[in-house]
Amino acid sequence: MELPTVARVSVGSTTRKVAPATIGKAKFTSNGIRNGTIAGTRNKSVTLSHRANRTVAVAAGDVDASQMQQDSKQVQKWGFVVANAKFLLDEEEHLAEVLRERRRYFQEKEKDMDFFIVPEPKWLDEKFPDVAKRTKRPAAAIVSTDLVWITFVKLRVDRCYKGEIECSKEDILASAGSVGEFEDPELWTAPYNKYDGDWWKVFLPQEA
Repeated sequence: MELPTVARVSVGSTTRKVAPATIGKAKFTSNGIRNGTIAGTRNKSVTLSHRANRTVAVAAGDVDASQMQQDSKQVQKWGFVVANAKFLLDEEEHLAEVLRERRRYFQEKEKDMDFFIVPEPKWLDEKFPDVAKRTKRPAAAIVSTDLVWITFVKLRVDRCYKGEIECSKEDILASAGSVGEFEDPELWTAPYNKYDGDWWKVFLPQEA
């Protein structure tokens, strides 16, 4: 039996003609029918879905922030080398290539960096007063959770003190001040240009 081409639908006191294909799909209010949806209203399921997505995103962001805060306070073993800042960051130029190569490796593997440069480390005077007295100031330290790599850095730099300390990431990265700017030497005899004096700043905790 053929379906009629139109059907009569009553909405309130008004009778309207609609195509059979729209019956069961259209939603009616006293405002009438518009494109199979309720005229003058919003799609509540879509709105609720968007709200749910925003809620999940916000919740995920809160979890990440909370996790980062917990990680920064978690006590773990750190290795370090410490020396006079000018010697370590300005005169030992091959150190720049060591750090850049390691940074490039971490970026390629999409790993979070586990090594940093800390100018005037706050823990030096507090935890290692004897080392602090023998170190020309200002001082700088390279710190990492990779103790084997720190040993490698010690072998490359040589004239520095290597040690270990158990503390939080927040404490190991605490700085007591700046090391200032390094002046260019009056005479440069190397067959290559001197590295930019700020090369090491990309390895500061706030930059890494």
